Amino acid sequence: MRVHPPRASKGSPPHVDAPNTQAITIETEGKIRLNPLPVTLADLETKLGQLKAATPALPVVVRGDRQSQYQGVMDVLDVLGRLGINQIGLATQ
Repeated sequence: MRVHPPRASKGSPPHVDAPNTQAITIETEGKIRLNPLPVTLADLETKLGQLKAATPALPVVVRGDRQSQYQGVMDVLDVLGRLGINQIGLATQ
């Protein structure tokens, strides 16, 4: 799966690198993946809720292709907010 993240203009956000880090990818077509698995928003919320129950300080990295619809990123961030996940990194090049 190839994703071309947007470029950051100044410096990168802090690097999130923990063994429990979950990677969420929003592809150009709007499809969402949790790690390598395709998921719907409802599936994403369920799976992340289960992971957060086991790891309260669950770190997440959100990767979106620079051609992705902004709404897809916002939908994912809404799910993370509802679950109280606040260790979020946004991947850039």
